[in-house]
Amino acid sequence: MPISGRLFDRIGARPLGIIGLVIVTIATLGFTNLGLDTSSSTIQWLYIMRNAGVSTAMMPLMTAGMNSIPFELTSQGTAMNNTMRQVASSFGTAILTTYMTTQSKIQAVHLSWQVTPTSQSGLYLMKIQQLMQAHGMSVSKSKQAAITMVNGLIQQKAIVTGMNDAFMLAAFLTAFGVVLVLFYKRKKHEEVDGPKNHR
Repeated sequence: MPISGRLFDRIGARPLGIIGLVIVTIATLGFTNLGLDTSSSTIQWLYIMRNAGVSTAMMPLMTAGMNSIPFELTSQGTAMNNTMRQVASSFGTAILTTYMTTQSKIQAVHLSWQVTPTSQSGLYLMKIQQLMQAHGMSVSKSKQAAITMVNGLIQQKAIVTGMNDAFMLAAFLTAFGVVLVLFYKRKKHEEVDGPKNHR
């Protein structure tokens, strides 16, 4: 953010806002391909990239917004900016969490429907049951244990898919922010000369 502050004085908010939000969009798209085998280092690098984009865009855009209001309204503008930021953060989190939960439930149902005697997941279920029976477990207990294990895998995959869908929505909203920044124009401050006495 200190680097973006220095760049803001030189090139303005529009280029930094565009570059920062593009970086955030690309990093967010990286979160749409998560899987059960995704490494923690991949997630860490995506977060570093995403936070770098946020730092590049946030301070210049907020400063440009505050500079666009009259000086006598600075205190009101600061209060409104903080309020809107808190409300938008909470509202956005609630929307994305609800969307993720809904998508996870839909995906879990869809995956459950795919567990048939001839499907790959169904054959996997049978292999688990047979393996447990080979170790001395009864038919009913081995079947219940296999169903529980497969259901756990389904829930894990459904949650990850729901997260991917939520990040896709977040990436779309961030890309829309890039479009809005494209229409931003720096306010030109013109010096107003005082009245001149003509003799």
